[in-house]
Formats: sequence, structure tokens, C-alpha cells
Amino acid sequence: MSASGTSHAAADGAVSLHTLKDLIDERLFASAVTLASFAVSEKRKPEPSIHFQVKLRELFATALVGNGEPLRAVAVLQDAVKQLSASKKASEQLSRINKLHTRIVSILAENNRLDDALDQAKRISATMRSAGLLATLAEIYHKKGNRQQAIDCYKQVCYKQPYAIQAPLALLSYGYSPSSLIEHYRANLDEDHAWIVTFLQALGSYYESKHKVSLSLLDDLLQRFPDNEYVLRFVGECIVEQTDMNGALEVFEKLSSLHPFFVDGMDTYASLLKFVSNRSGLNRLAMRLQGITTHRAEVWLAVAMYLDLVGQTQRALGFAEKALAIDGQHRPAHLVRGMLLYDMDNVDEGIKAFRAAYLLRKDFQSFQGLIDGKIQSGKILEALAVANHAQQVFPENAQALTLLGSVLSHYQDGKEKASKMLEKALEIDPTYTPAAIYLGAVYSVNNQVEKAIEVMKGHLEVARLHKAPLLTQLASVYQESGNSSEALLYYNRALAEEPTFKPAEEGLKKLQRELGSGNFDEQQQQETGHEEDEEEEYDEEEEEDDDEEDDEEDEAEDSFPSFDELG
Repeated sequence: MSASGTSHAAADGAVSLHTLKDLIDERLFASAVTLASFAVSEKRKPEPSIHFQVKLRELFATALVGNGEPLRAVAVLQDAVKQLSASKKASEQLSRINKLHTRIVSILAENNRLDDALDQAKRISATMRSAGLLATLAEIYHKKGNRQQAIDCYKQVCYKQPYAIQAPLALLSYGYSPSSLIEHYRANLDEDHAWIVTFLQALGSYYESKHKVSLSLLDDLLQRFPDNEYVLRFVGECIVEQTDMNGALEVFEKLSSLHPFFVDGMDTYASLLKFVSNRSGLNRLAMRLQGITTHRAEVWLAVAMYLDLVGQTQRALGFAEKALAIDGQHRPAHLVRGMLLYDMDNVDEGIKAFRAAYLLRKDFQSFQGLIDGKIQSGKILEALAVANHAQQVFPENAQALTLLGSVLSHYQDGKEKASKMLEKALEIDPTYTPAAIYLGAVYSVNNQVEKAIEVMKGHLEVARLHKAPLLTQLASVYQESGNSSEALLYYNRALAEEPTFKPAEEGLKKLQRELGSGNFDEQQQQETGHEEDEEEEYDEEEEEDDDEEDDEEDEAEDSFPSFDELG
């Protein structure tokens, strides 16, 4: 041993603090734990100082956490607290005691012992709580579903540490008013950090469903921060909300390529891959995410969507619920669970799932899911109440007006009001395809076939890239009016646009049967090629169900597309 090493041992006893720090820095945690245990249990005369004993236990705890022994680390830190509290100068050590308590809270929270963490936090007075502790408490309250308490903690973080950007981002996701946050950050950030205000403005606009404004601000940020993962993620999210699925897919593909270990928003990317039926791409994404972490809800949602895409709905539901077990406040997990429950004809539980998503954030997906469930269960009046509320939350908005028009269309005497709502939606946003589809359906049911065809054909010229639902509805109107040749043309155009679009496949099967052609399935197999054995078995099981659904459609008086079909 060197001379310096000998002097350290003499001063520090069996093991020097310096040695323990070196072992921890080199991530030799098992060695640090073993040596620290000897140092703590050593009998020495005279006894080392309180400062030394506490510092030794702090290092011991750090090594234990690194070695995967968090509860043992908590016990060591609690021992350090006892030693400081029993010292003659305990009042002077209050700040250090609070830091130890904060460390204990953090370890307990990281290991999902939330109630124990909250109990430990009570030992720290409100005035002595650091921004870090408040952020940890906010995350705990979020996981427990105590929304208001989480908001209160995040607000305090904003005032204690303006650069703790996780706090304002969380507040905005809760629906907190952006204006007061923006004002605070403008007053507390220097010019070099003014871009943070722009980022907060962009996200505030996104959460208020002002997607065009948000996109403009995000584009400004991309000029200074090209290819930043957080900016790209929200660019993609905004484009999804504008129903340009192909455009959003391009953004998320770029994001995933540039930042392959970035998990935020990857459940949205998974939903886009499912939307275009990219089975292999979704499988690769789900596998890659599992290789990054198994402790994020986004990972298991991607798995759930892959399983749903290959027809394993029951298993998909299990993984959606696994995502919620990790983060019960993850809104997309509630949305996916709700859709899966609807697919399994468990409408009541599906409505509960969409209501949980709605309580987390009032957005169109939540409203849409609630309305679809109410309509499926025959509660049209309740669906109308939800649609009216959506319009109040989002006045003069094409999506909200379309939701309301879609519900009114289910009333025999509501068709005229529905058409007015849908016409107004198209005036506000001429590119909003769901409004054109519903308007065409309303005109068709009112025997205004030519008007229905005119609206939908005209919309084809301005529609965004995802045109399969519009082409399918147009084919359906032609089919119902007896124009089989035009119906055949537009069903084929829909399938050329999106080869696996199920409503177009089902409509074309029905048309082929009406025309007396029995070889449609064989033709489709020749066009699409052979699928894997697993999928072929699934398709055979679904064949009888498809026939039953077609029979039900024949018996229905009024036929309107569901929002699931519209994307």
C-alpha cells in the first residue's frame, strides 16, 4: 500500500471514504457494499466524528442501491438520520437530516413503495422541501391518481427551480392554463433561454387542441434545434390530431431512426403502424422497445397493438392492462383498452375505459370513444349529451361539429340538423374527411344520392393522404343506389389506397355476392399472396363472423360509418 493509502486507513479506520468513492465511481458496487459493511461495524477508539459516520453510511447506501438492495439502503440512511438526530448539535444538522429524508423518499418512490415514500416525506417540513423532493412527490401523486396534489407540487417546483422543465410540461398535460405559466417563465428566464417559453407555448397550444398554432411554434424550434427528439415527437402528435396519418408516420419514422432509444410517444408510432397494417414494422418496434426497457407503459401498448393487429385481441387486452399497471394515468393505455373492449363486445367496460381517459384529458379521442360506446349500447341521448359537451369544450371546431353531427344522424328527425352541423364543419376545415364521409352518409339516407356523391367526389380533391374510408363510403352509396360498376370501381380504389382496409374488403365481398361471383376470396388470395400459417388460421375463424356482420348490415335501416373506420 502507498503512503497516502496508509494515512487514509489510519484516519478512516478499516476502509477509507476515498476507497469507497473510487469503488462506486468504477461501479464496483458489490465490493463497495462488502467493504462498507466492515467499516460500519468496526469498533474504534476514539469513536469517529458524526460527520464521518454519516458520510460513511451515505456511501454505503449509494453502493447498496447500485447493487440492487434498495430497502437495505433505506435502513442504512435511517440509521444515519438517528445518529444526526441524537447528536448534541442536532438543530444545526437539520438541513443535512432533510437531505437524508429526501434521499430515502427518492429510493422508496423508485421502487414503487409509494405510501412508504409519502410517510417518509411527512418528516420534512413544507418550507424545507427542495424542488427535487417536490417533483418526486408530484410523480408519486400522479401514479396514485391524486391529480390536484400532483398539480400543487409541480406548481411549487416551477417557482423553486424554473429550469426543472418537467414541472410545467406535466402541468400543461393536466390541462393547466398555459397563459399563467408562460408569464411566469418569461419573467424568470434570461434571453438565452427564451426558447423554453416557445416550447411551453407550443405544448400549451397542443394540449388546448390548437394544433396549427402548435405546429407553427414547433417548426420555429426546429430551425434552431434540428431533429430534436422532443420537438419531433410533438410535431408528429399534432399531425396525428389533424388526421394526416401518413404525414405523421413519416415524422415518427424519422424520430425513431434518429433516436432509436427514445421511448416517449412510441405508442403513438405503434398506433400509426397498426393503422396502416404494417405488421412487420410494428413487430420490430415492439421488440426493440422491450430491449430498451420493460418499465414504461408505451412498451406494452406497442405489444398490445401488434397482438391486436394479428387478431389476438384477448392477449392484446392483457398487455394494455399491463401498461396501466405500470402507469395507471397513461391516457393512451385507457384508450387502447377501451377500443379492445369494444372489439370484444364488452361495451360497458369499454365506456369505463374511455371515461378514465376523458377524466385525464378532454380530447377528441376520449369524446369519440364515449360516443361510440353510448351508440353501441343504444344510449343515443347520452351520446348526444357527450357530443354537446365536446362542442362546448371545442367551440367552432370541425372535429367537435362532426361528433355532434354523427350523433344527430341517428335520430330520424335529426338528419337535417346533422347535415347542417357537418356542412359547417367542412366550412371550418374543408380538408376534414370524417365530416365529408358522414355528410355523404346523411344525404344518402335522405335519398339525396346525387348530392352525397357530389360532396364525397368533391372532397377527394382536397382530402389528405388517407382516402380509403372516403372511397369506401362513396362505393357504399353507389352500391345502395344500384350502380354496381361504380361501386366496384371505388372499392378497388380504396383497396389500392390501403390493401388491408377491412370495411372496403367487406363491402367488396358483399358486392361480389350480390353480383353472383363466388370466387372473390380466391382472387383476393392470389392478389395478396400467402400469409403466415398463424394469420391464415385466424382469417378462417373470422370468416363466419364476417358473414354474420354482413347479414346484420342488410337488416339495418340506417347505415353510418363508425369513427373506428374513419381512423
